Amino acid sequence: MNHVDAHAPVLRIGSCCTGIWGLDLGVSRALSHLGVESEHVVLCEGEAFAARVCAARMESGEVHRAPIWSDVRTLGSLGIEVDMLVGGFPCQDISTAGKGAGLDGERSGLFFAMLDAAVQMGCGYLFLENVSAIATRGLDRVLGSLAEAGFDAEWCYLRASDVGAPHKRERWFCLAYSQRGAGARLSRGGVEGRRAPEGGGDDLQASAGRYVGQLERGLGDSGASDMAHPDGDDWRG
Repeated sequence: MNHVDAHAPVLRIGSCCTGIWGLDLGVSRALSHLGVESEHVVLCEGEAFAARVCAARMESGEVHRAPIWSDVRTLGSLGIEVDMLVGGFPCQDISTAGKGAGLDGERSGLFFAMLDAAVQMGCGYLFLENVSAIATRGLDRVLGSLAEAGFDAEWCYLRASDVGAPHKRERWFCLAYSQRGAGARLSRGGVEGRRAPEGGGDDLQASAGRYVGQLERGLGDSGASDMAHPDGDDWRG
């Protein structure tokens, strides 16, 4: 695995479908393990309860203070630049427990809004998470869309049991990166699949043999359109 320059500027992170900050906390800790300092500069969470949890975590000093926006479809119009966008986009339309609408569904289809936001915000990196069923319910379209937007991508599937939990709960994780990534690679090697930006999405392979990473430690959905800052100021969309 390659390590980025520890003396590089702080990596600015934007978060989509933040939930209660679980995925973002994992990403921040992984970056720290690589010697990369990071800071969240904007969150996007449409569920009121989850947004309150995020605000409480900021208030306690557990995480950086950042404004909270509530609609991923307009996140990119805020004029905020980030180096990385993190998000577990909605899984309901992809999950085997759902009706199988996939990325054509209203909720899981928010992936495309997240990708648009990443491009508008000048991201060099995009970190995605979803259920493992995406392998047959939209991964080809995800990878094709990333490629069309200029992102290379590497992904893997990890289970909760891989990091010591007593259940399976398999999830798909993907790190996409573009030329805007300042030439620094955050990961390399031990991947399930890899897709370069060249070429279309129709012939993409969803997987390339199982990989279970060697991890030292184990180590979200949108709605309306107002932004609140934990200090009490409102940013209106």
